[in-house]
Amino acid sequence: MTAEATLRLPFHGRIIDALGTQMYNCPAAVIAEVIANAWDADATDVNVQLPDTLGDDAEIVVTDNGVGMTLDECQSLYLSIGRNRRKDVGTRRRLSNRPVLGRKGIGKFSGFGIANILHVRTTSKATGEHTAFTLDLDRIRSSGEFVAPGELDVPVVARRPPDRIRRYRSGTEVRLQSLRLQRRLDPKQFARLLSHRFLVAQQADQFRITVNGRPLPDDLQGYACEYDFPRDLNDSERPSGVNIDGEEGREFLPSGEEIRWRFRFTKMPITGRELRGIAVFCGIKLAQKPFFFHLSGRHNGQKYLTGIVRADYLDQLDEDLISAGRERLNWNDERAAPLRIWGQERVMHLLRVWKDRRAKERARLLDECIDTPTSQRPRRFPTHERRIVRSALKELGAVDSLDERQFANLGNAILTAWQRGRLEELIKDLGQVHAMDLAELIGLLMEAEMLTALHTSEAVRAKLSLIGSLRKRMATHGLEDKVRDYILDNPWLLAPKWETFRKEHRLAPFLARKEVQAYGAATAGERQSADRVFSSGQQLLLIGSMKPGVAANRYHVNWLQRQCDNVAGEIQVNAKLPFKDLEGLLVTDKLAKPLGMTPLLARIAVDNMHCVEWHTLLATAESQWREFLDTLKGRNPRDERLRNL
Repeated sequence: MTAEATLRLPFHGRIIDALGTQMYNCPAAVIAEVIANAWDADATDVNVQLPDTLGDDAEIVVTDNGVGMTLDECQSLYLSIGRNRRKDVGTRRRLSNRPVLGRKGIGKFSGFGIANILHVRTTSKATGEHTAFTLDLDRIRSSGEFVAPGELDVPVVARRPPDRIRRYRSGTEVRLQSLRLQRRLDPKQFARLLSHRFLVAQQADQFRITVNGRPLPDDLQGYACEYDFPRDLNDSERPSGVNIDGEEGREFLPSGEEIRWRFRFTKMPITGRELRGIAVFCGIKLAQKPFFFHLSGRHNGQKYLTGIVRADYLDQLDEDLISAGRERLNWNDERAAPLRIWGQERVMHLLRVWKDRRAKERARLLDECIDTPTSQRPRRFPTHERRIVRSALKELGAVDSLDERQFANLGNAILTAWQRGRLEELIKDLGQVHAMDLAELIGLLMEAEMLTALHTSEAVRAKLSLIGSLRKRMATHGLEDKVRDYILDNPWLLAPKWETFRKEHRLAPFLARKEVQAYGAATAGERQSADRVFSSGQQLLLIGSMKPGVAANRYHVNWLQRQCDNVAGEIQVNAKLPFKDLEGLLVTDKLAKPLGMTPLLARIAVDNMHCVEWHTLLATAESQWREFLDTLKGRNPRDERLRNL
């Protein structure tokens, strides 16, 4: 490093807080700004390397193969605040003809939103000159008061003179060090977040983004696309003024600005908020996170809809309408109003198209279930039966919140229930056995057994579908109060042996009184939710649940023992209660593991009492119901109806 290798930070000492730490605190938004700089530097490849673990040495590294910078450009371009790159290079890059993204001149300091140190290494494509310098947030903050003017020396840690060969290894590397992250960034999730921000960039030629060496995922992330609009619109559905250009629709707003759009409906509901809705892009950069143009109320079909609108004109206005974090537009500005109104109209129109097509598709499915000769159901229902069943299934098909799989499962359950009615006719026929020959009798008995197995199998499959859905929802949303209460109110979800159990109201008041007598009304509700009692014949089941987030310990296990003892005592003295067997269950988010907890759980299990974590309970229930279904199928493995379940 020569004496001339110096850089200066020419701005107020602590203004960096307003530019980095306050405007950018989302890791995806921070890295998106670094990637945008690489785009403007004519890079064709950008790699984001995330740390495996968090610690003092953890860092995020963003590397590109763009044109890089000389030492002078590091000073005049990178360390200049508020520089509008478009005024220097125009609205498009000279070499690649790309639209220039940089406008505010502050995105390069976004790294300070999640890191205290930015280390920059860059090699110029023009000269082969190599420069490395470090920006330390703590040092910048201590350089002066927020409003105090002045300059700060920026350490140049490495410099190499121009070199003709080095020009072919141009590019820039930004290392974010001394990270301020609460948890490690998951590479797959982070790649998905970046893919939403750079949907348009991924479609551009000669620009590839990777995270830990892997390319960004497809924008639909495994969701099967059912309709791709405007491509799939027929002439009667297409709004006037819409021209189709490849996969996009192209049209002009009433105010004269051109926009491009592509909306897609998926077959299954979109669970991730980062994908559901319509994103607005200016150039290749996100300007508005997915939303529904501020439509009032919730409309059927929104959870199946994803799409993008390219409104480049918004980024070419004199006044910038895009927030610093590139996540929302200023929709209060009158110049954004035409796009908002257009978006509401277009979303509502396509939701109506989707609903009409969905109804027609389900009508076709109904025909396959009822009328076609290849149906797995009985070849033909009598005319009056077919009319009744069709009416019931049409009512079911009108429920927009059901996806195709759920509709098919429930539709099959309705058909099986109708067949169960036919089983009653078979049972009546058994009363006429004296008029039947042996072959007829055996055939009738076999069909009765098969219809019973088929009906039960359909019911079990519906339970498995529900349990699987609950497990997935728990994985993404946690255990919500309403979901927890629903499971506890329906013990058949938890084990096949509790299929016939129903709420036992005779003991609930007794248990409530016991709890209040022992601990007082104020504390009774603070330890766990109200216990539930169920019965079936002479069997009794008592279920209690911990408050979310509270780990069950020895105290709570003792509560379960005490409640079971109270119930057992009441049964002995109350002759009106017919129960002989009692089982107790305490469900919790997590089991504490203090010394002696394991042998305590083993001891209470001998007395038919158990303390179980939620995820273990549902996984066990799913396994038991699946075994039960396999047993039903095994009754007649050659029957086509059971094989197809």
